[in-house]
Amino acid sequence: MASRTVTYRVETTTFHPVAESKIETYSDPSHVAAFVRSLPVADRVLFVAALDLDEGVDYGNFYLFTNATGVAHIMVHEHREFLPRERTVPDGGGDATFFDEGGEEFTVPRVMTTSHHRGAAALEYWLPDQSQWPELQWE
Repeated sequence: MASRTVTYRVETTTFHPVAESKIETYSDPSHVAAFVRSLPVADRVLFVAALDLDEGVDYGNFYLFTNATGVAHIMVHEHREFLPRERTVPDGGGDATFFDEGGEEFTVPRVMTTSHHRGAAALEYWLPDQSQWPELQWE
């Protein structure tokens, strides 16, 4: 398999005290992981695109929505949408609320959430080759 050069476009959007977006670009997945680990728990959208800028290829996009209580929701777009869930969380746990990139609230069933730290771990696992973290069940 030929090696590929991936550039990571990382966009963070926070909502308190005011809505603010920042874009960073990294070429090393360990730098992205260190940046994500440094983020405090907050109402935030973290968007990471894995791009080959020379070839014009988008290998996939990882969204990590986090709320102020430390609950996270993950969406991965790779020619289709993948939504993970914890393997041990029973259905019926209510809903969790997040903000999308435009600042609009949305809810997902609690079973479709994880912790901010586990979400960051799933992102870190995804970075090198866009693999799904086996600790979560992907649908």
